[in-house]
Amino acid sequence: MILNPRHGQARNNATLMEEVCHVFLGHKANRLSIVAQNKQGKTVARDYNEADEEAAYAVGAAALVPYAAIERSVRAGKSSAEMAKHFNVSRELIEYRLKVSRLWPEYRKRHETEVAARYAARQAAVTGNGKQNGG
Repeated sequence: MILNPRHGQARNNATLMEEVCHVFLGHKANRLSIVAQNKQGKTVARDYNEADEEAAYAVGAAALVPYAAIERSVRAGKSSAEMAKHFNVSRELIEYRLKVSRLWPEYRKRHETEVAARYAARQAAVTGNGKQNGG
């Protein structure tokens, strides 16, 4: 396993737990290849089994952020940033757990302004800082 030193502690925590979950789930180890091509023809440095990766991420995320704990946090009115800091994971992982745990509608209702602002910021980034094409 290789951790990227440029990634923060929160991301490395998720990466480490995901790797532990690969072992726990009995996944076959990936081969490290100098050159390989995936199904889309892109050059990659290792074999990649999407189903295994998704399963390991899901189990790892649940281990890092258990349902009962995130449910309590939502009911206490905590923001995704507060939860991320508490669990030492990324906001993206918190939001993933909120969605797969079916807590997102309740969270969204309590944090409508924050969720709307984050969505708008993501949309602006995708469309080139909010500038409309041809304008």
